[in-house]
Order: sequence, then C-alpha cells, then structure tokens
Amino acid sequence: MIPRLSRRSRLAALAIAAIVGPAIAGFAWLKAEHRPDEAIAVAQAFVDQLNARGEGCRVDRLVGIAPFQTNGNRLRRWVSGRGVEVPELQMEFDGACPLRVTLRLSSTQGWQVVKHGSHAG
Repeated sequence: MIPRLSRRSRLAALAIAAIVGPAIAGFAWLKAEHRPDEAIAVAQAFVDQLNARGEGCRVDRLVGIAPFQTNGNRLRRWVSGRGVEVPELQMEFDGACPLRVTLRLSSTQGWQVVKHGSHAG
C-alpha cells in the first residue's frame, strides 16, 4: 500500500512542480531553433517560380537554414539593443539536385533573393 502524503508534502510537491515545469519549458524554448517564416516564404516562392519555368532541376523541399539561430540568441540580441534578424541567410533545398538560395534583409523591402545556385551534395 502506498503511504498517504501529508498536506504540507502535497503543497511542497505542487510548488516544486509549479516552478520546475515552466523552467524546463522556458529552457527548451530558449534552445529551440528559430524559423524565419518570412524569409522561408520568399525563398520558397522563388524556388516555386524556378520549378514552374522549368529552369534547372526540380527542387522539392527545404532541408536547412544557415546560420542556425536559437530563440535564446535572438532574445540575447534584443536585450542588448541589437537587431534580432541576421542580415543574410542561406536556404538549402533538395530535390533532383541540391539548391542554395541566399537572401539578404533590406531595410525597405524585406527579404530578397540575391544569389542562387546548384551545388554538390
């Protein structure tokens, strides 16, 4: 038979859970990869146009973004008063051949494709 916990023990366990649970969730969020949705949408639209025109080989899916950013890195830059967006990103796409799309952040026009090319896998 399992011994019954006292009221004080139950409250202590609840208090610990109330502190540890959010702390673990916060740590996981800080370490999670940030996915720049706007930049991904621009790169995907560009790749879709290349596929529609039949230029080069068919590209199917996004496989990577460089440089890798965590939510914690962005929070740290924001707290120190620096811009949180990286000025240049490289998106790696895969399909019939690998394709790298380089985007730069413009202060007036947002993300723009500045370079693209197929490369060795």
